[in-house]
Amino acid sequence: MLEKFRYINYSLVIILAFVGLKMLASHYIHLPEWVSLTVISVALVGGVIASLTIPEKEKVETEL
Repeated sequence: MLEKFRYINYSLVIILAFVGLKMLASHYIHLPEWVSLTVISVALVGGVIASLTIPEKEKVETEL
């Protein structure tokens, strides 16, 4: 499954960074729930769409 969605790791990095920053700033700002859900949804959907649309680079094997 991870081979098919190779850009999902970047989506998870974005989600974890957002959650971490939100926790650090929770005493100063309050984001509505829909903002959090939108960021998470856009990150996941973006990773899936990028994985399906960007072609994988072919590995070139060199013989010595």
